[in-house]
Amino acid sequence: MALFGAKKKTDQKKAKQEVAAAPIIHREKNAATIIRSPRITEKASMVAEKNVYVFNVSIEATKKNVASGIEARYNVRPRRVRLVSVRGKKVFSRGKQGVRAGGKKAYVYLAAGETIQLT
Repeated sequence: MALFGAKKKTDQKKAKQEVAAAPIIHREKNAATIIRSPRITEKASMVAEKNVYVFNVSIEATKKNVASGIEARYNVRPRRVRLVSVRGKKVFSRGKQGVRAGGKKAYVYLAAGETIQLT
């Protein structure tokens, strides 16, 4: 029995090494898929006075993706990017309970003097 157990462990190690050696495939993201839309709210307009802009972004977005997307779309280099996950909210409508979809938003900080024209 010990012989079979030892053989099994080596097979497991080889399988782990093969999985680790497999190439990792990343999907290419462009500005259109990362940055969904500007987030136009009262709070967003208040922070826009301080040169901070708020955008709805993809759930899979990272800070680097958002920064490159802003640079490609608006020709402005962000100074800092902060991401915030937005939780879905419970709603009650027409006698039924449901959940409103959540998402992710990005706060994009720009250098003094730079602006983004939101349309």
